[in-house]
Amino acid sequence: MIASAGISVAIRKDAPKPDISSPEALKRTLLAAQSISYVDPTSGGASGIHFVKVLDRLGIANEMRSKTVFPNSKTPAEVGALVANGEAEIGIHIIVELISVAGIELVGRYRASCRI
Repeated sequence: MIASAGISVAIRKDAPKPDISSPEALKRTLLAAQSISYVDPTSGGASGIHFVKVLDRLGIANEMRSKTVFPNSKTPAEVGALVANGEAEIGIHIIVELISVAGIELVGRYRASCRI
């Protein structure tokens, strides 16, 4: 392993904090969300590749497809911007690309990390 980058859940600043304290809580939160954003796994982004596996393990990949808003593949950091401007209710991405985005808040570090 060369590096490890933690993944976080982002919401709009001042939005109610969703429960992501367990896999079941994360599942309920994602199913209740109107929209989510993460890097399109077909673009090769490690966080998107990892997160689509999480959706599969939670058994909700099909349900999430219609409410997923993918950022432009050339600007994966846009996940945070999509949340900040209200195009996505929840964003899931690498922490280092979310922490500098104005208008969002990190709910907490998602337990898994994306190993590069």
